[in-house]
Amino acid sequence: MGDFTGFWFNGVHSSELGITRVSGGDRYKEELSPEINDISVEIPGMDGEYYFGSQFGTRQFSIEIAYDSMTEKQFRKISRIFHQKTIGELIFDERPYKKYLVKIESPIELSYVCFDEPKKVEVNFNGIYGPTTVWEETDGTERIYKGEGSIEFVAYYPFAKSTKKALDSADMSSDWAISSGILSTNEKNKFYIDTIITERTEIEDTELVYEVPDGASCIIPLYNPGDFQTGFVLYVPYADGVNTYQVELTLSDGLGSLSTSEFTINTEDTSNEIGFIVNSGNGLIEGVNSFNEGEWTTSGKIYNKYINNGTFFKIPMTEEISDTELPLTLIIKIVGQAPSELEIAYYYLYL
Repeated sequence: MGDFTGFWFNGVHSSELGITRVSGGDRYKEELSPEINDISVEIPGMDGEYYFGSQFGTRQFSIEIAYDSMTEKQFRKISRIFHQKTIGELIFDERPYKKYLVKIESPIELSYVCFDEPKKVEVNFNGIYGPTTVWEETDGTERIYKGEGSIEFVAYYPFAKSTKKALDSADMSSDWAISSGILSTNEKNKFYIDTIITERTEIEDTELVYEVPDGASCIIPLYNPGDFQTGFVLYVPYADGVNTYQVELTLSDGLGSLSTSEFTINTEDTSNEIGFIVNSGNGLIEGVNSFNEGEWTTSGKIYNKYINNGTFFKIPMTEEISDTELPLTLIIKIVGQAPSELEIAYYYLYL
């Protein structure tokens, strides 16, 4: 990481705004985890307090910025982007494999001086080595800002979500590739192809599609290099003419079953729905009205009453995998004419 670093917020890079992220002194400071809140209570007649456990609170990000040639147009764009009251994605250049969902916590304060400099226009032309862009002076002047400031973000969900499910060849040469713990595309395919019984096709980085024969088991390898266990969303579309689906989900480490859940869905209660999702993050079976490339809308109906046995599990962190070691697997068995395809999506979670 150099003396200056950039960041993305809501799809806009800091370089587009004429600002750079700098340290407040001679060193950068970073909080490696969110605030930890202890849960305790005082009990009469007992020394101290009774401790019930701890949980992570919100997470704050304070970004010091500097600028020496910010234009009036960039100044206006900053005020427009950073006044928003909604949640946006924050990604730091040095760790592009994870994103935080944040909002502006307090008004931005900028300290600056203004200068009038010759106005410049962007000129594009074909040079000796191909298309070239230069800035040429033109008539008139424009206002330029030079100074510094700070931006305060708050993340109400304190963990970062992964932006990548696997690393491509360009990612593997980056200095953050090893620390991310994410497998390369070749490594990912090696494990997936070697361990899945049925056909697999990839839709996008956070979503996989599997074909499942009726009554057969589909084995999906799970890999979680993040810092925490993570929930998954399994989408099961309904097949025409099928009234009952008997579903069994098993988490296995290759040596035996670690956790199992069983439920039976009766489609007589599912009018106007196209299928259901098993959301292990919140422990719910939810009816679905639409599902497309990892995005869905629920019908508002919950079908946990159909659970026969067990609870829904999350994907634990995965240690390094050797060439011969099998990853964790999700074994899915559906009886009652299984749908032609299943879809599963999940994120790695980082501090």
